[in-house]
Parts: sequence; structure tokens; C-alpha cells
Amino acid sequence: MKRILTLAIALTILFSQDVFAWGYAHKLIAAIAEKHLTERTQKNIDLYLDHSIVDYAEWMDVYRNGTPYEISTWWHMITVDENGEPCGTTRSNGDGDGIPQMERIIKELNDWRNQPDSLVNLNLKWAIHMVGDNHCPAHVFFNDLPGGPQNRYNWFRVNYKGQKKAYHGLWDVQSTTDINTDLVKDLYAYRDYIDNKYGANKEAWEKGDPWSWGRESGKACRPMYEWAKPGDSFDESFFEEHKDLTETQIAKAGYRLARVLNDAFGK
Repeated sequence: MKRILTLAIALTILFSQDVFAWGYAHKLIAAIAEKHLTERTQKNIDLYLDHSIVDYAEWMDVYRNGTPYEISTWWHMITVDENGEPCGTTRSNGDGDGIPQMERIIKELNDWRNQPDSLVNLNLKWAIHMVGDNHCPAHVFFNDLPGGPQNRYNWFRVNYKGQKKAYHGLWDVQSTTDINTDLVKDLYAYRDYIDNKYGANKEAWEKGDPWSWGRESGKACRPMYEWAKPGDSFDESFFEEHKDLTETQIAKAGYRLARVLNDAFGK
């Protein structure tokens, strides 16, 4: 097998805590995808990754601020215009957001046999994370809402259980961990719950491409800015009431990640 990572880096991933954006959801998405990988796909991925794709679900968040990965900062999000269309580019230097970058990564993964081992390894870790981020409600930014490019996280603050919190951060974490609390301690039980609940939609949901997924996520996630307003106060019952958005976005991302990997490595 081709071994790319050092033991130290692998252990960092394995024992990191869920302190990153949509951290638990990323693991759920990877677990769902892993369940639906073909045997051939898994065997080929194992040539490039030392551990389960679940163990790499948060890798991109761990290393996003370190050289040379700073360039990936904007790849964690997608931007939608006032007409509901994904914009693709959010930086003045032309570096695209999560949609065109995901499109590029998929293209390169589909040509993995002709790519350097290090690039295949890196693209795998990016894909495992970015398919999830492209579906995270808090990572869909709308150009017509306040905040702008420099204040997309903190312009919308609410009181959650008596503490002032960014609405973005609550959707990153509490939307997943403060619902189905009996399942949170068992990742694979949570995975099976999501898969059993939404599995009938797998064939339909796994279709499309990053652009159509972004368009769909924009439409699905826009209502969250009507469900609450800056300054509102609420608790976990808010996320329980709206958990269908969280769960469906996780399920879609899981099935789509599986399809991306099966299409590339299942040949």
C-alpha cells in the first residue's frame, strides 16, 4: 500500500475533538458514504489513506490555517445570489468557492490513476470534507443578506440557552448534536438512523453535480433566515423543530460523497 501520512498526523486526526465547524455532521456524512462504498472503491481508496474516510472527515478544518492550505479557506462554503444561483467565485483573485473547487477535485479524482500519489491523497481528504460543507446550512451564504464577505459569521447573533451565540455557529454544531441526543454518543447508530430514515431517496439524491447541489442547498437553507431573527432567544427545541433540514442535508451529502468516490475509484 502507498502510505502518505506520518503517524503523527494520523493520530492528530484520530484524536481531535469535535470543535470544528459541523464536525460531528462531517463524521456522520463520511460514515454514511463509507457504508455505501463498493468493495472495489474501498480497496482503491485504501491505497491512499491509512485510515477510514471517517477519520479524515475533519482533516480540512484541522489544517485550513496552516501552510500551504490557507488557500482552501473559501472552499468550505458556497455563495448564492439573490436569484438563488450559486456564484462560484467569492474572492477577488478569482479563486472559486466550494462549488468550482469541488468540480475540479472530482475531475482530478476521476483521473486518479494518472495523478501523483500525493495529489490523490490530498484530493480525497478535500472531497471527504467539502461535499459535507457544500450541504451545511451555515455554509451557504446569501449575497443579499447583511454581513457581506467580511462579516458572514457574526452579523446574526442570538441568545441560545441564555448565551449570546452566532447563528452560523449554532447551525454548525448544535443543529446536529442537540437533536437525537440519545444517538450522539454512537456515531454508527446515528448513521444507521439517518440512512434508514432517508435511504429510500438515495438514488434520486445522489444525482447531479456540485452546481445543482449548491442550487438545491440554497433553496433548502434559505428559510432558516425566516425561522429566527437577530436577537431572538431559543433553546434546543428550535433545532428539534427544524431537524429535517439538518438530517436531509446530512443524508444528501453522505449519498453524494459515496457516489463521487464510487464513480472515481469503483472502475
